[in-house]
Amino acid sequence: MRFLRVLSTSLLMLISLICLAEQSINPELQALKQQSLLLDRDLLVLEEKIKQPFNIYLSLRTDAKFVLETITIKLDGEELHVHKYNKKERLALKKGGAQLLFSGLLSPGSHTLIAYYRSNKDYQAGSEFNFDKSNGSQSIEISLRKGESKESRLQPKVLIEEVSPLKQVN
Repeated sequence: MRFLRVLSTSLLMLISLICLAEQSINPELQALKQQSLLLDRDLLVLEEKIKQPFNIYLSLRTDAKFVLETITIKLDGEELHVHKYNKKERLALKKGGAQLLFSGLLSPGSHTLIAYYRSNKDYQAGSEFNFDKSNGSQSIEISLRKGESKESRLQPKVLIEEVSPLKQVN
């Protein structure tokens, strides 16, 4: 009989400890659940942004004598990308290739892109392009193009334009 009394007392103590533990754990679980829901929402927002990238490409339509050394891109006054070209990269561009200079996220709104190059003959030129970033994906092409005169063939112009999603850069 004494054994049953000790056992029942122990069970009651165990049940009360379990109830106390549930009461102290329950608010913690609720807080974790709330944090989980907030993180899930943030992940969905980030996922939507990732699905709508912003890309900048470079193409080259110049005279054979033109040798591109570097290209620099600034976005809203901040240096975004600087690239120094090697022989293989220059050859690929001269054969009609396009180089992806930047791919990332950009907040919607008005922006200013500045691009300039330097060549082996100490030629340099640049251009500024103002655009509005929409909520969808968007691409910009920077094109170095030769002009009609002999001088402009050696020192190409920098043309910057928005590229439609259906148009391929080449």
